Amino acid sequence: MCEARPLREVLLQRFTRPLGLNHMSYGLPLQQHALAAENAFTGPRLVPPIGYIAKRILGVRFEDVATISNEPGFLSATIPAGNIYASADDACLFFQMLLNGGELNGTRVLEPETIARAVAPIGYLRLDSSLLLPVRFSAGMVSGERLLGLYGLNCAEAYGHLGFINIICWADPARDISVALLNTGKSMAVDGVARLAQLVGAISRHCPRT
Repeated sequence: MCEARPLREVLLQRFTRPLGLNHMSYGLPLQQHALAAENAFTGPRLVPPIGYIAKRILGVRFEDVATISNEPGFLSATIPAGNIYASADDACLFFQMLLNGGELNGTRVLEPETIARAVAPIGYLRLDSSLLLPVRFSAGMVSGERLLGLYGLNCAEAYGHLGFINIICWADPARDISVALLNTGKSMAVDGVARLAQLVGAISRHCPRT
């Protein structure tokens, strides 16, 4: 029988410590709360129907989510879909491990077959009701697309995931890059979303396929 262990402990023992990462953890111990960058709501307030959609997805008003995410209870909690804390370096190293077939600096934590199954796209491109974007999922990631996708143009081999609004991390085997964009200013302003999309597109455009 498998021993039941806290999810935070599994992450630390299976990935964070073996890979030599500094901060990757579900939640943070109290003595590390001061290390967490504070999230802040920025930009104009959401108007209907966007405000209603955001509240349906998040459970509270969009304007309140950043404040809640800075509270001690949230910082300490284990929320599987919502509060892995890591530096950009940690996130990039994790995705580099995936690009390397499960090892980093001589330490293996996953088998190549496990990664292949986790990142292989499943099903068809469809509109995701939460992201409100046309995406294709794998067993554990959001997949890139041959035309326009979450990671830019011609990124069918890429895989990664979105975090809280404008956090996005991914790996692209065709370009041999791992990327982590961790932003603390939370906004649904059209110009902000457009600039993030431009930045993501520029990264893939200026990193040639190998």
